[in-house]
Amino acid sequence: METDQDNLQQNRTSSFANDLRGRAAGMQEGATEALHRADMYVRENPVPTILGALALGFFIGVLVRSSEPTPRSRWNAARDDAEDQLRDLLSSLAKKGRKAYKKSASAVRDTISDATDAARNIDMDDYTDPVTSWFGKLWKKMS
Repeated sequence: METDQDNLQQNRTSSFANDLRGRAAGMQEGATEALHRADMYVRENPVPTILGALALGFFIGVLVRSSEPTPRSRWNAARDDAEDQLRDLLSSLAKKGRKAYKKSASAVRDTISDATDAARNIDMDDYTDPVTSWFGKLWKKMS
């Protein structure tokens, strides 16, 4: 009984292997025929084939490039450099402006101080005595 089962199993295996070989041979013949037809098409129509290959290559390049991280372009780097230089320039101008303001503020303070001192040193009698004497004379005339 085991031999019958072994024979049956062996027949099935060999039948399956033969079926696979037949399919593989059929696929190989189909592939050879497809390759022959593609070769004939390329030889008969070279321009559309070349344009198609270029389009396919462009499409693949776009897909590959979109999957890569975006590198910094030279314009971004130039813009960043320009921003840094402008920031440095404005910073130095602000420092100079602060120094100039301090100098001008101290100059105004010194001038006001000098003017105040000069006003304190004015002898008011020189200005009030003529007015007082004039009022005195006027009072005497009216009385």
